[in-house]
Formats: sequence, structure tokens, C-alpha cells
Amino acid sequence: MMKRTGKTILLLLLALGLQAAAQEEVVTYLNASEPVISDMQSNIRGFLNEVQPLRQKKDIAGVKKVADKYILVWDEQLDRMAQIVPPPQAQTHYNALKRLLELQRESNQIMSETLAQRLALLMEIQKMKDNGAPEDEIQEFLATNSPDKQSLLERATAVSSETKMADQTLKAEHKKLRAMVSEEPETTPDESGGETKEER
Repeated sequence: MMKRTGKTILLLLLALGLQAAAQEEVVTYLNASEPVISDMQSNIRGFLNEVQPLRQKKDIAGVKKVADKYILVWDEQLDRMAQIVPPPQAQTHYNALKRLLELQRESNQIMSETLAQRLALLMEIQKMKDNGAPEDEIQEFLATNSPDKQSLLERATAVSSETKMADQTLKAEHKKLRAMVSEEPETTPDESGGETKEER
């Protein structure tokens, strides 16, 4: 009977030790990933603050410059994520956060490509006007060389939809991980707002 009791206690201590180790891994992961989430929120706000006045001025080149700048910002954050090794219980959280960063980058990429096409088109039209091209020729050029709006809309919609799903997953997983390491689950941060920059 004593042997059985001793074995039970040993197994219980082992289980508690493993649980404590798992919790420590999650704490380490959260300490590394939560600053990335905070920076993601800050970068989204920063992007919007920079772009809004440029849009009001219809400064296409300025907006493209900001979009290109933030593509590099998202690349830096993705590099940070590559340095983080999640424990098994945090893998879904990690995947969702990484995907959100990729989607923010893709959102800026779509914007940059669209604006580059628009700028090239405007420059060509200006050349045609300077060379005295008739209006019907300019309109025909516009009709055949304008960006495919339907394709752009489909890309932007797909990014928006996936962003919302990844955001929901991240929030749910963050809540789980916080509950795992705390008797009182903390309030889940609003990771990305669940929308792309095109929607704003």
C-alpha cells in the first residue's frame, strides 16, 4: 500500500512539474509575442495617420510612398516573428499572428501596386495631352490600360476576409493562453481590429 501511495505521489509531482514547465514556456512565448501585437496595432494606426492627409490632398505618389514604407515595416515584424519559437500549445496563436502580419503586408502591397499603375497611367495621359492627342484617343487609351478593378476588388476582399478570421483566431487563442498561466484570465487585447487598410 505504501509503495502504491508513493508511486501515486511521484506521478502527481511529475505531472505538476510538467504543467509548471508548460506554463513557463507559455509565459516566455507571451512575453515575446505580445510586444509584436502591440507594435502591429501601433503600425496600423501610424499608417492610417500618415495616409489620411495625403488622401485628402489626392497625393497618389505620397500615399504610395507610405505604403512602400510600411511594406518594409511588416517585413521587419515578420523577421521578429521568425525569431520566436512557440511551444506546442501556442502554435495556433503564433500561426494566426504571423498570418495577420503577412496580410497587413499584402494589403500594403496591393495598394502600392495599384497606385504605381495609376501613376504610370496618369503620366502617359499627360504625355499624350502634351503631344496634342485628341480626346477620343486619350479615352480609348484609358479604357484599354486602366487597372482591372474587379481583380483588385477580389484581392482586397480576400485579404479582408482572411484578416478577420485570423484576428478572431488570435483573440480566442490569446485568451486561452492567458487563462493557462493565470487564475484570473486577462482581458484579451484588440489585436488588429479585423480589417484591412483598404477598408479604412
